[in-house]
Amino acid sequence: MKNIAVYLLLLIAGIAFSCSQTAKDKYANEKPVENPDKILTNFQSWWTYHSRYVKLNDDFTPLDTAFQVITEENFRKLLTTGQYLPLRLLSPDSSTHYTLYKLNSSVENNIKEQLKDWAYTEYKYFQMKGKALTGFNYTDLNGKIYDEETTKNKIVVLKFWFIGCAPCVAEMPELNNLVTRYKNRDDVVFVSLAFDERKKLENFLKKKKFDYAVIPEQEDYLTKDLNVRSYPTHLIINKQGKVVKVLNTAHEIIAALDKESLINK
Repeated sequence: MKNIAVYLLLLIAGIAFSCSQTAKDKYANEKPVENPDKILTNFQSWWTYHSRYVKLNDDFTPLDTAFQVITEENFRKLLTTGQYLPLRLLSPDSSTHYTLYKLNSSVENNIKEQLKDWAYTEYKYFQMKGKALTGFNYTDLNGKIYDEETTKNKIVVLKFWFIGCAPCVAEMPELNNLVTRYKNRDDVVFVSLAFDERKKLENFLKKKKFDYAVIPEQEDYLTKDLNVRSYPTHLIINKQGKVVKVLNTAHEIIAALDKESLINK
């Protein structure tokens, strides 16, 4: 009986090891979308790869340097060191996988610094998800109040911007189209928080159409309280009053809102 018990234990251990190896090999056998040596040749090569392939706001499987699955929080936290490249793998299906690729000492410092700065911002935004937004109490140029009570059971779409931010202004027509698409949805509201003082915003809006509600003089709140580091930044708060997405482009926020609005019809 003792020998049988030992055999069974060894068999179970063997199966567990085999499953573990299979799970690891599943990802280890996936090739990167681009050779990391080529990606890290210079800053421009890295930036081209980063802009095209690194989309951490989409659902993805996070892997460590040994192709083992780790938590998304740990994955993002390690990226903040500036010592790893999020290397996208060629998945055999539509899923997305990233592994941490350790940078060597020959990689340009400006790549490491840019990676570190980007990852820090992304990590801070990730930490906002699932929580109520700090200081959610705004009054727009027309005196309308947006807070937890007035937006109860509504999806709130926020944009953070300032007049001197060229990309912030350039995306306004696209965002206006988004507002028009949702004009029959009383449960979706669009609000923007701007650095600029009331008078400057009023003069700006006489020349430039923007259909979001506009909250003036929010620079200190955005930079100090929310620690927003890039503009434009977009954010979605769900009907439960929790942050579900923090994004940087109109294209991303449109896709995210379409998804959230279907979930919360």
